[in-house]
Amino acid sequence: MEYVHEIRMEAARRRIEEGAAALDDVGYDVGYEDPTFFRRLFKRTTGLTPAAYRRKYASILTAPVGAHAVA
Repeated sequence: MEYVHEIRMEAARRRIEEGAAALDDVGYDVGYEDPTFFRRLFKRTTGLTPAAYRRKYASILTAPVGAHAVA
């Protein structure tokens, strides 16, 4: 069962990175009927909630080409 969760979480990460689908819909689309379970498992797997993951990676994916973060 762990392998199935890994495959589903990878698919969920890609879906979240690729678009603006509702997060509960992403969970449902990758095979989780319970949105609360999906959010908990996603956080356990990635260290971030689905919403935080989207915020983090949306800024990376929408940054202009050649833009560098200033530390």
